[in-house]
Amino acid sequence: MFRMTTHESVNALLADEYANWSPAGARAIVEYFEQLADGLMCDLELLDPVSIRCYYTEYQSLAEWAAEHFGETPDELNDADAIRDYVRDNTTLIEFDGGVLAGEF
Repeated sequence: MFRMTTHESVNALLADEYANWSPAGARAIVEYFEQLADGLMCDLELLDPVSIRCYYTEYQSLAEWAAEHFGETPDELNDADAIRDYVRDNTTLIEFDGGVLAGEF
């Protein structure tokens, strides 16, 4: 069994030429998967950068996520807490210092 370190996993995501991860975003998603594995009491052996790139997108803010998905933000999503709740109700949201990662739906 081969287990990648956090550093190796972050580097694998950053090496994906088709992804647009910031170093902080790549670290946040790796740490998210590590916490998930710990919570499920299983090992995280290898990660699939292509699958992660296809499912998650990094945004600088929740407002940027809303603008990309709705163009004009609907009235019911007029603040960060409302956007956060909407994203969490519909997909995965990973917040980190410098941005957010959201699963596509």
